Amino acid sequence: MSPPCWLIEEPDLWVVENKAGEKLIISVEEILHDLKHELGVDPGLVKDGVEAHLQELLAEHVTTLGDGWKLVRREFPTPIGPVDLMCRDSAGVSVAWRSSGAVRSTVSSSSPATSNCSIAIRCWPR
Repeated sequence: MSPPCWLIEEPDLWVVENKAGEKLIISVEEILHDLKHELGVDPGLVKDGVEAHLQELLAEHVTTLGDGWKLVRREFPTPIGPVDLMCRDSAGVSVAWRSSGAVRSTVSSSSPATSNCSIAIRCWPR
């Protein structure tokens, strides 16, 4: 089941549904203990170490990724989670930069080189 999903709670039934209309129906037969905890405000993803430092440096020096590139926003929200940097290249095409393992995907030969850094780049037309 793909996100986003929502939960509908009834006394003896839970229904989890997503925007595609897929449903997971859970019948509650017996409740042994019911307890709720307020967790407070969600702090979101907190990055530390090398990944956070790399993101900060690239945001400050976005032209390292390509001549004429402009930073739109760090931690740009998308339906499947944030991308590290949302940029526009010199032609105005939106480019999402996200640190990753060993994946590299490019759309055009004008995409930046990644000699010592594993990144994934995906371009969307305007």
